[in-house]
Order: sequence, then C-alpha cells, then structure tokens
Amino acid sequence: MTGAGEAFWERERLPGLFKHTLLAKYIPKFGGKTGSRSGRVVFLDGYAGRGRHSDGSSGSAELMLIYAAGQAQAGIAWQCFFSEKDETSFASLEKVVAEYSDRVQVDCRNTDVDLMLDDVLVAAQGVPLFLFLDPCGLGLPLPRLADALKGRPRHPPTEVLLNLSMDAIRRIGGHLNSPVGSDRVVRSLDEAMGGSWWQGELQVAGADAVADEFARRLSQQCRMTVQWMPVRRALNNKPLYYLVFGTRSMHGIYEMADAAALAGQAWRDAEARTHDDPGALFGEAPVTTLEQLANEALPEIKANILSLLGAYESFVVVDHVHEILGDHLGEVRNPIIRNAVKELYAEGRTGCSGRGDIPRMVVTQP
Repeated sequence: MTGAGEAFWERERLPGLFKHTLLAKYIPKFGGKTGSRSGRVVFLDGYAGRGRHSDGSSGSAELMLIYAAGQAQAGIAWQCFFSEKDETSFASLEKVVAEYSDRVQVDCRNTDVDLMLDDVLVAAQGVPLFLFLDPCGLGLPLPRLADALKGRPRHPPTEVLLNLSMDAIRRIGGHLNSPVGSDRVVRSLDEAMGGSWWQGELQVAGADAVADEFARRLSQQCRMTVQWMPVRRALNNKPLYYLVFGTRSMHGIYEMADAAALAGQAWRDAEARTHDDPGALFGEAPVTTLEQLANEALPEIKANILSLLGAYESFVVVDHVHEILGDHLGEVRNPIIRNAVKELYAEGRTGCSGRGDIPRMVVTQP
C-alpha cells in the first residue's frame, strides 16, 4: 500500500492533531520513566511518512526526533527507527532526519516495516521499546506483531500504539456480500486480522465489534493490557480509526488515559475553529471543556470508588484505573481521581485524604 498523498501532507488535519498531541503528551512520560533507568530507549515509527507537512508542522517522525534530541541532552539516548515504503515520502523523510542526525541515532529505511522489525527487536534487547504503527490503510498483520511482542520480557517495558483503520474495515467489509466483491481484497484484511473471524463480527454486530475483538486478541496474544481511542474527522462522524495502545504496565494505561484527555481537548478546540463562529460547534453548542467533562463525571467516579471499597478494604489507584474512570477513561484527566477521593474523605466515606501521588494513592475504607 502506498503512503499518504500530496493533499494529506499539505497540513495537519484533525485526526492527525489528536494523534500527534497524544504522542507529544505520552512519549515524554514513557521516555522519562523508562529511560531514567536504562539510559537508552528504542522507538520505531513503522509508517513514518514525510516527517513534516508542507506548512512546516511536524509529523510523527519529526515530533519524535525533537523529543529524542532533547532527551540526549538529559543523558537518555534514543535510537529511532523509521520505515517508509513510498519513495516520494521517504525522500522527504530523509531530509528531515538529516537535520537531527548529529543529535539522535536514526536508522531510516525505504522499506516495509515487516522487513525492519527484526532489526528493531535486536537493537531493543535489554532496553525499553515503543512501537508506533500508523499505516494509511491496513498495517502489520496481527500474528506478526504478536510473534514480535510476546517474546519480549515484561521488563524492560515494551509498548505499542497502532492505527486500526475503521474506514478500511467498513470498505473491505462491503466486498463480502457484493456481487462484484473482490476475494483478494477480503483476503488482505484476513491477513491483517490474523484470520477471517472479523467477517462474522462485522456482519452480526458491526465495525466497532471488530475493533473490540481485535483489541481482545491483541491483549491475549501479546500479553498486554489494551486501551483503544476513537479518532474522528468531525464531531458527529463515525471513527475514522482507533488508536489501540498496548502495555504491560497499569502505569502506562494511567498515563495514556491522561494524554488521551489532553488530545481530545486539543481536537475539540481545533474542530470548533473549523466553523464560522470560533466559540461554537455547528453554530450552536460551545466547546466542551475538560473542566465540564470532569464536573459531569465526578459523581460516577465517586460511585466507582465506593464500589471498589465495597469489594476491598483498600486498593492502590493505579491497579484499578479502568474501574475508577469507567466510561470516562481517556475523556477526563487523572486529577479527577484526587478530587473524588477528597470529596469522599470529607463525607467520611474513605480514610484516604487524597494527598500524595495519585497513581500510588492507597484508598481505604473509613
């Protein structure tokens, strides 16, 4: 599959803004925590594209290079691998990479990520590894990814963020019952998904059910905890794709959820600017803020904490991020947990005051 075309690289668009904000907020957390212990981190951008848009805004590869260059000054060495199959995009990527080559160790290749992955795994032996797989369409087959990741030990950390294209699933799914459908196109998704299981899921329950089952299989086969985040072109659109995050640390889920909330706010702000009235969406509703989302979610999050206290005498926040935030995971920022605990403490419903480091906070019965 070829890379993104000229129109894509003119400027950053809304889906890219969410994705790049997510990376910019999360990668420093991953690098700071894991790199401070190992002194070295390996990063793969498997579909790196051109590295920079025509308007000068950074793509994923340059965002990583900027961060890696800053980390080098702090004594943490990042080894970056960039794979880009499209020759035109690769020629542009090389020029961007050259600007950072004196500060960051980079292996940049005009090839398919599948042909680069084994070298990345060798380079990452004994050090943290982050894989970013963001194809325009179908990506690395799930069995290939699972084989690569399941052999990695729990420590040092290994994490993956990948693009699961809902557009591709819906488009290819249209071939299943069409008199002019292509078996070859259907088989391409079979390969990406690791089997034809997606066909039944799509026909019975829809595209979101395919994403849900993909996440479950990724979790099971790679022995990871998985979080997935919808990315849309516009507010009321179906997801263009899901960003699927896999980690073996609940601290990873905790930090990624917070990064997703910040990325969501950046997306909503930018989406509002696409309308005539910069303070309105579709000329009516104001932009929903993180503060508003937190106020709406607080009662439910308090109830979730009380539910946990009904099951445990005490618990550590980071071990129960999913249960605490529930449907608001990735929507509200993590400090809402402290606010919820403080209110419960004031009400005499927990013995925890809400002070201290949030993920390590021990919430106790009163």
